[in-house]
Amino acid sequence: MYLPLALFYGGLAQLIAGLFEFRNKNTFGLTAFVSYGAFWISLATLNIFARQFEIGPSRLAEAQGWFFLAWAIFTAIMFIGTFALNLGLITTFALLLTTLVLLTIGGLHGGPEGSGGFLINLGGYFGLAAAFGAWYVAAADVINDTFGRPILPVGARG
Repeated sequence: MYLPLALFYGGLAQLIAGLFEFRNKNTFGLTAFVSYGAFWISLATLNIFARQFEIGPSRLAEAQGWFFLAWAIFTAIMFIGTFALNLGLITTFALLLTTLVLLTIGGLHGGPEGSGGFLINLGGYFGLAAAFGAWYVAAADVINDTFGRPILPVGARG
């Protein structure tokens, strides 16, 4: 069920948004949107291949664990970049980093069917919180820009 959303909303839409951030000379937005767009496309493709080639759940969990580790490292770098932006993004990236760390450990400990099941579930809840944070920041960007003044605060820095 999540694969079409991962490919198109999480993947393609973010890639396109990142290209517009390039045009706006926003290095953080460019890097974040293009990279996380590629994240979602890659994750969906990994799961499609696992189904197509009948990769067992424990092997998929391990592969995803290593995948999430790489993304946790990247997200830690991006998290540091948020310190110059706003509290909304700091919070969102802190939640995202926590999500990826939990999914990494859970995946490398057998995933949902192994001893990592609790961590995978906990990571899912942190992922939902990160999504709500991202939606709030996006809503604030759209609404504040539309009204020409702050309606939804994001905790501006500097």
